[in-house]
Amino acid sequence: MGTRREPLEADIECILVDAGDGCTAGMVSALCAGASPTEAAVAGNCAASITVQQIGTTATASTEQVARRFANNADLFAGIE
Repeated sequence: MGTRREPLEADIECILVDAGDGCTAGMVSALCAGASPTEAAVAGNCAASITVQQIGTTATASTEQVARRFANNADLFAGIE
């Protein structure tokens, strides 16, 4: 079916309140920009990983933040189809 990846352990404080909204926003934005469903899933996960780190505020993830998160973790996404 797909490539299964083990979850990473967070070494920082995070809250899961905005994870779903962040993931959905990242996925929809990527799809609207022409990404494949797999690329959109990666973008959504990068966005969610940013929003859960924003404690006590309305969580957002900019295009620059998502691109930087992907670049810093590209090896984790290698081979995902």
